[in-house]
Parts: sequence; C-alpha cells; structure tokens
Amino acid sequence: NQIFTVRKAAYENEIALYAQQVEQLESQLEGLEAQKDASERLVNSYSADFRDVKGLEKKGYAERRQVRELARQVTENQGELGDLVSRIASTRSQIVEAKLKSLQLQKELQREVAAELDSVRERMFQLFEQRQALQDTLARTVIRAPQSGKVLGLTVHTVGAVISEGEPLLDIVPENERLVIEAKVLPIDIDRVAVGQMADIRFSAFKTRETTRIQGRLITLSADSIVDDRDVDRKPYYQAVVEITDEGIEQLRERNLTLIAGMPAEVFVRTGERTLVQYLTDPLVNTLARAFIED
Repeated sequence: NQIFTVRKAAYENEIALYAQQVEQLESQLEGLEAQKDASERLVNSYSADFRDVKGLEKKGYAERRQVRELARQVTENQGELGDLVSRIASTRSQIVEAKLKSLQLQKELQREVAAELDSVRERMFQLFEQRQALQDTLARTVIRAPQSGKVLGLTVHTVGAVISEGEPLLDIVPENERLVIEAKVLPIDIDRVAVGQMADIRFSAFKTRETTRIQGRLITLSADSIVDDRDVDRKPYYQAVVEITDEGIEQLRERNLTLIAGMPAEVFVRTGERTLVQYLTDPLVNTLARAFIED
C-alpha cells in the first residue's frame, strides 16, 4: 500500500545516507592515517635531533637554548600525534556506529517487508476465496446443457425466478442424433413382436393426401409390462422403441418432411406379409384417415 511504499522509501534514503556517511568517514580516516604517519616521522626526527644536541650540550659544544627548542618541538609534535591518534579512533568509532545504524535500519526494513508480504499474502488468499465464491455464484446463474440440441417443454419463463434443486427445467432433443419413437405394445400382441422387426410409422401431423408411412425398426422392448401411474385406466403395456431407418430418413427427405420432438405417431409392426385385401384396402384407409384433417 501507499503507507508501506513511503516508509520503505524513507528507510532506503536513511540507509543511503549512512552509506554515504561511512564513505566520507573512511576517506577522512585515510587522510588522518597519512597525517599520523607523517607526524610519527617528524617526532622521531626531532627526538633524534634532541638526543644529539643534548649530548653535544653535555660536552659544551651546544647551547642550552638549542636543547630547549628541540625539546619543545618534540613535545609539540608528540601532542599533534596524540591528537591525530584520538581523531583516528573517533573516526573509526563513527564508522562502526554508522554501519550499525545502517544494519539496524536494514533489519527493520526487512521486518516491515516481511510483515507487509504476510499481509499481502493473506489479502490475496481472501481475494482468491472471494473470487472463487463469485465465480461459483456466476456459474450458477448460467445453466449449461450437457449437449447441444433443441429445447422442448420449457417449464420456467420468469426472469430471475428461483429454481429448486432437482426441478426439471426443460427437455433437450440432441442435435445430429436420430429421433426414435416410443410406442406402447398391448400384452395380447407381445408374443408377435420382437426386437429387429421392421415397422411402419405414420405421423398424423403431416397433412398430405396420401398417408405417409416411414420405415422403422424395433430396437428395444421392455422385458416386463409397465403401468403408467398417470394413466387413469392403469392399463399395462410393454415399452417399445422404434428407430427410423436410413430408408425412412430418405423417405422424409424426399417428401420434404421435418420431424419435431413430441410429434404424435402411430407404429405398425410388420408381423407378416401383406395380403391382397390389405393392398386393396390401403388406399381407401389412407383417404379416410386423411379426410378428417385436410384444410
């Protein structure tokens, strides 16, 4: 955040100032060391002169004034040397102090960085959980079908309506899949019906003069009879599924007929060859069957 950024910049500035101070002090220390070396050489030189003149003075070859002058020079230079030694020690102490303060600031900065990092990580974790929750909520606002197809029997029409768990919303007729017809077979006819038999399918919704029969094939048949609880009479039946064959699909295409899910149909399972009477009566049956629905 902004406060942390400001504090971090302040720490870095102070650390930089201490580094600059250490650099200056080390430069001063280098100069003081050079002065100390020169002062030591000067003290040694005056001390040697003093000893020589002192010896000559004892023998009467030098004046006492010269001895005192050299003694004063030795004392002054020793004082200057002592001052330089003291300044060198003070400078070294200042360097150590500046380095310690800089190190302390660096540690404080590291602690604040670590604390800020922990805070940021915790905030990131909270935001991640919030994001996950929001994504989950958003995902529940969109209902996705397991496959593409045509919607049939939509039960919810109100925007913003609440949907109960497990409540059916609609039926989907899959695309690019063959339509099948669910048919009921009476128990008295079950002994004449078997999987694999061909069938004729008639769709009463097609308003054509000639009753269109589409070729199909019986693909499944329930092993036992079924009773539909919604049926008032509760008559038992066998569940059969009839698939439209390739020939049947071609028949629909030739007649430009389109099937829609939920369309009513009649299924005639072929249990044997057609008789001459069936051939003769079919046209009449077709005409009568269609006469009631023509416009």
